[in-house]
Amino acid sequence: MMSLFQNEKNQIMKSNVWLRLVWSDYQLQWDEADYGGIGVLRLPPDKVWKPDIVLFNNCELSLSTKEAMGLL
Repeated sequence: MMSLFQNEKNQIMKSNVWLRLVWSDYQLQWDEADYGGIGVLRLPPDKVWKPDIVLFNNCELSLSTKEAMGLL
């Protein structure tokens, strides 16, 4: 958590949080020996699936977040 603001009188809480998610995708794993010793493969980020993750209780969805989720 980077910052936290609370206003108990108006029942408002704002926070600024950095979230890092890591997962292993078995479809992106290989044995270097099977591919001529290639140990590193660089892919454009838009070619690798990334989960759509949004804070579920987020009160203010930004326009870019709505577009990414397909919401109007």
